[in-house]
Amino acid sequence: MIKFPIQAQKFLGDKITVDKKIENVPKRGAEAGYTRYLATSKKHPEGFEIRVEGGNAAKPTRRQEVLLTGVKLAQVRNRMPKGGYAYEYVIYADSLKLA
Repeated sequence: MIKFPIQAQKFLGDKITVDKKIENVPKRGAEAGYTRYLATSKKHPEGFEIRVEGGNAAKPTRRQEVLLTGVKLAQVRNRMPKGGYAYEYVIYADSLKLA
């Protein structure tokens, strides 16, 4: 997987909000463990996924605004239930801070 650095404010917008529900995904094979957030912004109201590698990421108590550092865009391959694959764009961040 190749990760491309991007400017978060240009691509995602100024105000990024994450849901209260998060998922800690353990390490699998060559991929490191990460914390998965579902987020929205004004430029992308349909929603997108943010992944923060490592297990010490912030845990929101409600739907709230966040600040991202070290943002990269990656295309990941997810396995579908019938055996096929779907490619999705995912945002990776070095850290996520609650605002």
